[in-house]
Amino acid sequence: MDPLLNQLTGSGTKTSGSTDPLAAARQIEQVMASMFGGGQGEEYSTDWLTQLASSTASQIEAIANSPMANADLGINLASFSTGGTGGTQSSGGGIASAKYNGGGTHGKPVADWFVGRLQHDFNLTKNQASGIVANLWYESGGMKPAMNEGMHVGAPSSNMGQGYGIAQWTGSRKREFLDFASKHGMNPSSVEANYAYLKHELQTTHANAITAVKRTNSAQAATTAFCNVFEVPGVPAMQKRYDALAQVLGTSGTAFA
Repeated sequence: MDPLLNQLTGSGTKTSGSTDPLAAARQIEQVMASMFGGGQGEEYSTDWLTQLASSTASQIEAIANSPMANADLGINLASFSTGGTGGTQSSGGGIASAKYNGGGTHGKPVADWFVGRLQHDFNLTKNQASGIVANLWYESGGMKPAMNEGMHVGAPSSNMGQGYGIAQWTGSRKREFLDFASKHGMNPSSVEANYAYLKHELQTTHANAITAVKRTNSAQAATTAFCNVFEVPGVPAMQKRYDALAQVLGTSGTAFA
């Protein structure tokens, strides 16, 4: 498979001395169609696509990041994970959202899933990821993605001054979260939308929170660091955040490794 893809995405498809990702993507699509008997727009084997992406991640990335390719092809290569499980197709903008497959809509199953995704996506230790999730647990009353400020679960209120979601986004950040979910065809009350926007912030406007968390060596220190840099609350209520950490870790007390 690799030699074939090297041929498709390498020196054989050039425009002015550089790779033409749209042309390469079209050729890959044709190969897929010939292998599976499908045409443009038809579904292909997810297992095959996962194998393709994992074996040639650097080649696929150039194609997947091309707006022309995403808009013009019947499939979206960017929507498949190239580094593990949990990738799924998204209906908007080529954003790959991790699919939640936990056993509940809130609480420990959601917390465990967030911890795993944060470890995977940001190369964190379990303690560091747990410190982040402890803050989210506290903010949302137990990892409830549809939580409105005031502990009312449901659709987001129209009041931008009222926090919403797993991180209780407020003001301009709440508006940006809702716009992000709408743009990418996601339900803002879903676990997936909440994680996708959290990941977006941690990769862009709040990347300094990840930097701060990576400097910590314990779950409690990670909880404090994330609170100070990402949440920046008027009243930190650190003991309650440490109590939430105990819930996330499935332990008791306030001394954590």
